[in-house]
Amino acid sequence: MRVHRRAEVTRALAAVPEIVTVEEAASNRDLMLTVITGSLQHFTAVASKLHAIEGLVKYQTSLATRLHTGAYAWRINVLNRSQLQALRALAGPEAAGSAPSGAVGEPLPASHLAILPFLSTDGRATAAEIARALDRHPATVQRQLNRVLASGVLSFRCEIAQRYSGFPVTCHWFANVPPGQHEAAAEELRSFRNVRLSASTTGRTNFVIIMWLQSLADVMTAELALQQRIPGIELVESVVMLRTVKRVGWMLNPDSTASGDVVAVTTGAPELVG
Repeated sequence: MRVHRRAEVTRALAAVPEIVTVEEAASNRDLMLTVITGSLQHFTAVASKLHAIEGLVKYQTSLATRLHTGAYAWRINVLNRSQLQALRALAGPEAAGSAPSGAVGEPLPASHLAILPFLSTDGRATAAEIARALDRHPATVQRQLNRVLASGVLSFRCEIAQRYSGFPVTCHWFANVPPGQHEAAAEELRSFRNVRLSASTTGRTNFVIIMWLQSLADVMTAELALQQRIPGIELVESVVMLRTVKRVGWMLNPDSTASGDVVAVTTGAPELVG
């Protein structure tokens, strides 16, 4: 995406709920956006809003045809084995894959969908807090909340301030992987500690990889590892992020800590990486 008056354009883009992540890039792209919508038609409606943003010169999109791994599965590897076991025990049986029979995949009624914006804003929101906001009985909301959590429609992740994580550099690679080799590439990437996202996409390239790295020097090290371990991969473009303005709805301070302002994500599943 190319823009004039970057600050004003960035604020306007960050205010759109479906644009869940906004990053400033050190490349011929001024900004990188991640958009989440419930359907391709909804995405088209969101894209039409871009034309009304003064200062936005050009944009290019790539649709994610398959998400292989996301930041919800990323681990910073600071817990030992016993600490991980204790954490899994606290998570309960649903986290171990023993959700109630028939819960996963069943459509949620509108009464249950009303809970999603609260969890989008605060993943720790309690049934009592949601009940007060919706003017419902806490026991009713607790049952509805349990069904939402068991449905698999949501995934939760605990984000950290990147600057203080030990991995302050974000790099996106736009790559081409031979047809029929995407799953094998994704499986190999799962062994990379630094990978935050991998997805198959449409467009000039057909695969995207995002890593958090310890330094700029690690960009070349990561590229060498990718080429050695994924047969046939072509790394077309690498893009280093200068700053993340918004991450999964949360507005960030310049030091990557949360500002406290949240633009709630309200719909869907990943449709776009670009």
